[in-house]
Amino acid sequence: VSGVDTLEQRLLAYDVGGHDFITKPFSEEELLKKIDNIAQLVSEKASLIESENQSKSLVMTTMKQASQYSYIMGFFKNLQHCPSYDELTRLFFGAMEHFNLHASLMIAGDPDRFFSSPTNFEITPIEKSIYETIHEMGRLYEFGQRMMVNDKHVSFLVKNMPKNEEDAGEIRDVVAVIIEGLETKLIDLIRQEGLQEI
Repeated sequence: VSGVDTLEQRLLAYDVGGHDFITKPFSEEELLKKIDNIAQLVSEKASLIESENQSKSLVMTTMKQASQYSYIMGFFKNLQHCPSYDELTRLFFGAMEHFNLHASLMIAGDPDRFFSSPTNFEITPIEKSIYETIHEMGRLYEFGQRMMVNDKHVSFLVKNMPKNEEDAGEIRDVVAVIIEGLETKLIDLIRQEGLQEI
């Protein structure tokens, strides 16, 4: 609000962040109309910002999912050419590292083979008992911040499930695909062992 209505005064008002300019004396009706216009402008701007943020969030989610799917495709491609149990465990722990998951792995057999990392084959006795107890309790079994992922010939224990439900949902989708790939490859390796014995 100014009693001076010059171009310089209006430019100054604009420079300091003003949305509109009103000269004295002014009517109540004029003031209310300008306030309504500014309120509408501010509301539209807030709506545009919210829409832009949602679009950015959608783009980031889409890019993240595309990256995950790309990694999984590469994981399956590498599984196809996997010649041994050792290479299979290396690929598995590489996938866990890619998704920032701490895990251990059990390959069912006679005897069962347990892996806590690509280089350390020992797991704790309590972890072994958890595998023995939960191996038959469905594909995905969650307890606390942990999740057991099971199939007939392989199980793995994710030890740091995300607390955020959206992130946890993405991890559930990823591990369900990984267990399918591991199971299929293990059946292939078992078949190859049988042929070699014959």
